[in-house]
Amino acid sequence: MSRRALGKEGEDIACRYLEKKGYHTVSRNYTVRGGEIDIIAVSPCGRNIVFIEVKTRTGIVNGSAGEAVNDKKLKHLCQAAERYLYENSGRDISQMNPRFDVIEVYINEDKNMQKTQNIALNHIKNIDIN
Repeated sequence: MSRRALGKEGEDIACRYLEKKGYHTVSRNYTVRGGEIDIIAVSPCGRNIVFIEVKTRTGIVNGSAGEAVNDKKLKHLCQAAERYLYENSGRDISQMNPRFDVIEVYINEDKNMQKTQNIALNHIKNIDIN
């Protein structure tokens, strides 16, 4: 499975997870100059607009998926989120509190990489962006 296909599979898994938890997906792969946000969703309570970075891995040899969200990545996420909020300032979401989450998706595949055998997911809420 290519890195791109693995990333898309992880984002699809994360979206299904969020929907089961009561989140409403507003946008996927929101891209602006200088940044991208994998998933933008409204929290189940309706008070938070959540900007979600999804990191997908097939193992932890190079560290956890969440460790890949470094200061540079957070800066890009913040820039993209600010742009999104600016572009949507006239909508209901402008009254919501912004929150940044990371979802780690771990996919274990068989040796032929044809069939997914095991999926683990970790939802890290309200990451520190300062």
